[in-house]
Amino acid sequence: MDITFEAMLFYDLHTGKDLYTKQVSDIMKLRNREPSDTVSYRSQPFCSYNYALYKATGNEDYVNPYVSETRRMMKEVKRTPEGAVQLLHKDTSYVLIDYIQEYCSRVARAGSLTGDTLFFKECADQYEIYRDMLRNPETGLYSQGRGWLPDTTELSPGAWSRGHGWLMRGIVPALEVVTPQSSYYFRLKAILEEMADALIKVQDENGMWHQLPHLPFDMSYPETSGTGMIAYNLAVAYKKGFLKDEKYKNAALLAAGELKKYVTDDGTVLGACVGPGPLRSIENYLNNPAEPDDHHGAQAIIYGMLAEKLLTEPLYKKSDAGGGSFRGYGL
Repeated sequence: MDITFEAMLFYDLHTGKDLYTKQVSDIMKLRNREPSDTVSYRSQPFCSYNYALYKATGNEDYVNPYVSETRRMMKEVKRTPEGAVQLLHKDTSYVLIDYIQEYCSRVARAGSLTGDTLFFKECADQYEIYRDMLRNPETGLYSQGRGWLPDTTELSPGAWSRGHGWLMRGIVPALEVVTPQSSYYFRLKAILEEMADALIKVQDENGMWHQLPHLPFDMSYPETSGTGMIAYNLAVAYKKGFLKDEKYKNAALLAAGELKKYVTDDGTVLGACVGPGPLRSIENYLNNPAEPDDHHGAQAIIYGMLAEKLLTEPLYKKSDAGGGSFRGYGL
């Protein structure tokens, strides 16, 4: 639900429209959330709706609680011997790419809000550690994590579409806010380009990424949640010059066009996989259905359609509307 709210807010930011910002703000009031409230980082491990609300509204009351919780997150997070940050799940810590994406985008954003480059260093360090730990050198794709199997040193098998959507969601927002042309920028940019190239190789001819992208297309189904997130972040990366080749633009547009076929006339989103649970076998992914209106689907469609707008319509900057230099698409 929260990442759907985040997608709605970024839709407004990129397009210059105010279709959703008031709706999301009203929902937060129903949750008894005020901009100055501290929202625990543990309550939003995969996205930061309060940061998105800051961007959309320009209300700086969101900033200090967000930064203070980010500092607490960095202090309290468990780490592997290699230094990789871990998700705490049922009193046990695991390596998980779903988690690093929010951790790294969050610390990078805190760096941009405070001017403290140690946040940027932590972001770049974590992506490099995860790359070394989880990336398959033959395919360029990432395992979902480590620690989930009886042998806790063994990686989760295969690669997952939404997992790569998460990875893209973490690294592109980080690049948006790290100091341009800094060492942190170039370290992250190199990983992004490597990741994007690997993903383009496993995009099907219609534009979709499949549930298990390391397998032949006919062995797993086209999956919308990963496709939408990947397409959006490819579009942002291309528009901002992090990825310069037109192949990235073309891949995002192809995906956006195909995603429209996965929305029914009544707005039901198809093709988004249900969360796979324990990351212990490929069968957990292969046998995981794509249920109509799974809660991961709406955000993917919003982001996918936003990818098309970013690549086909004039760029809108909302930064002149208030909220300082961090607002709008022109960060």
